[in-house]
Amino acid sequence: MVKAVYDDIQINLSGKILDCKTKELLSDVRVKVYRECNLIMSEVFSQEYSFNLPVGVYTIIFEKDGYYKKFIAPIIYTDEYIIYDVRLLKKKLLTVNLKIT
Repeated sequence: MVKAVYDDIQINLSGKILDCKTKELLSDVRVKVYRECNLIMSEVFSQEYSFNLPVGVYTIIFEKDGYYKKFIAPIIYTDEYIIYDVRLLKKKLLTVNLKIT
């Protein structure tokens, strides 16, 4: 079996976590990392996230109450650090006025 040069390297993936419209840094954002359909990490970050991953294909989900989930699916095959800022879109509240007669 031939082993790729990058197989044993841990790549740092990091960035800011922002509100999509206001650009405000967000706190208490849950980040879940999946590799081959298996959850390998779940952690809460505030304002910025940073973790090390080996070369591979991932699905990463960013979740915060009141915001839509953000999915990214990076293919990590490099020996460089990766910086990717994540912008979450706030959910709009629906208000309904009911008149009971």
